[in-house]
Amino acid sequence: MKREFLQKAKYWRENDYVSGWYMSEKLDGIRCFWDGGISVGLWASEIPWSGETKQLRATGLWSQYGRVLCAPGWWYKLFPRIPMDGELFAGRQNRQYLSSVVMCDVPNDRWKDVVYAAFDSPAYEEVFKDGMIDSAHFKKQFMGIMSWIASRKFERTVTFNDEISFDTINSILSSELKDKEYIIWCNQLKLPMMSSDCINMIEESCTAISGLGGEGLMLRRPVSSWVPERTHNLLKVKPYKIGMGTVISIEPGLGRLVGMIGALNIELPNGVKFGLSGLTDEERRLSSWIGEKVCFKYRDLTDDGLPIEARFCRETI
Repeated sequence: MKREFLQKAKYWRENDYVSGWYMSEKLDGIRCFWDGGISVGLWASEIPWSGETKQLRATGLWSQYGRVLCAPGWWYKLFPRIPMDGELFAGRQNRQYLSSVVMCDVPNDRWKDVVYAAFDSPAYEEVFKDGMIDSAHFKKQFMGIMSWIASRKFERTVTFNDEISFDTINSILSSELKDKEYIIWCNQLKLPMMSSDCINMIEESCTAISGLGGEGLMLRRPVSSWVPERTHNLLKVKPYKIGMGTVISIEPGLGRLVGMIGALNIELPNGVKFGLSGLTDEERRLSSWIGEKVCFKYRDLTDDGLPIEARFCRETI
């Protein structure tokens, strides 16, 4: 069965019914899974779910691609003995600095600037159930991992199951993480039950968070189970900016797109160049792109001026 390593969200649309759901800020950080400490100190090559290609010692902290995140022991020593799904965070508009800290293979003192923002505690049986991960950055077959976990004789201090509500997880994790250093629980607010009030609150909150330099919002169904796939129980809301650039060349398509356009190479008025995708198959068959001015949507700019999450769009400016 095809699966992901961690749960992923779909995009929210205004016709999605989310009245009474939980809402929190979408942190512009780096996704991180804490395995409860069961892998700490082992070589990554000894761990059956690892996607790590380097010879590193596990810290219990894993990226969404199964890579070891080399935090120093003093940073995670007070983490509870339960698995947690969350985000490493170093403040709004600070992702590049965060990456420079946590993507380093040698633990460093700059981790003092990083917190782990937990938002769920999934069951081991879900995180490590049998299946095939086949994404661009992580390819791995999960098979019999629960037997390995049982052999570690590790017991959770908190037990969740498919019937538990997010209200209960809110309560348990909030108390579990109280007074722990470098770890917080993502603040969850309940949306109004009236659909019109709900939409207004989402739009106003998204605008407010964006104005503060935040990335957007996350919406979570109150009674739902964590699953290792992209789910409608978790939705992301992100504002986008619109830009315009000139097509200077094209990249040929690969695989299913052989004979069509794979991506457009764009140049901005300030000379910055980048690749742009998001075309329909019909648009990929056109041959008159070079020299055309096209619109694209993007979330933000890197320090070098490159658009983040740029996608072709059909709006005009």
